[in-house]
Amino acid sequence: MRPWQEYILSKITPESMRSAPSWARSEPVQPRFLDYESLSDDVLVKFGPVAAVCLSMAYKPKVVVEMGTHSGSTAFVLCRANPEARVYGIDIRPCIESRSYLPAGYTAFLHGVDNFTMHIGNSWEFALPGQVDMCFIDAEHCGKAPYKDSVRAWENRNVNRHWCIAWDDYDPGCPDVVKAVDQFVREVDMELRTLMSWRYIGTMPHSAVEDFVGTDKGGAK
Repeated sequence: MRPWQEYILSKITPESMRSAPSWARSEPVQPRFLDYESLSDDVLVKFGPVAAVCLSMAYKPKVVVEMGTHSGSTAFVLCRANPEARVYGIDIRPCIESRSYLPAGYTAFLHGVDNFTMHIGNSWEFALPGQVDMCFIDAEHCGKAPYKDSVRAWENRNVNRHWCIAWDDYDPGCPDVVKAVDQFVREVDMELRTLMSWRYIGTMPHSAVEDFVGTDKGGAK
């Protein structure tokens, strides 16, 4: 296994995960990580949480914000990867989707993390000025929203510690995200870095993060 995989699986054990009730499994939109088997497959085969875990390992944040929490799968990983941190999830919708009764952040609530706070509202209005060490932006992808989220993340960053801001869905299928991120990094004059499917800016050298991505034991990349 790679360093990030070993790290997160040391933080999340089968005993630490609860079983989702049957009614939740029949919901129109099922969150990821309803059980340990789905988590293990996502970590070991699909590399799903690699960016969240590697940035957590490098930056060791005390305050984490996730803009666009949805089912709370990434929030759950962030909570377990950073047990000493306070993780804030933000979503404009109180439920995962209109047809679902599962609340935003459900996966984190299901597994009983004690360092998670869920906030319902506009992500670009969530203010913790000077306090946030790590911010993941995966909220509204259209119009001016991605840019407004980026500005808020910048205003919230903790300049007294190492900090990073990361974006999901920076790809041609989300042109407003690409436009917003490109404009934003030009304005703040920061290097936009690539970490698997995520893009990010931060105060630590990229090599420090790449060290945790690593290779499989035996040398496989």
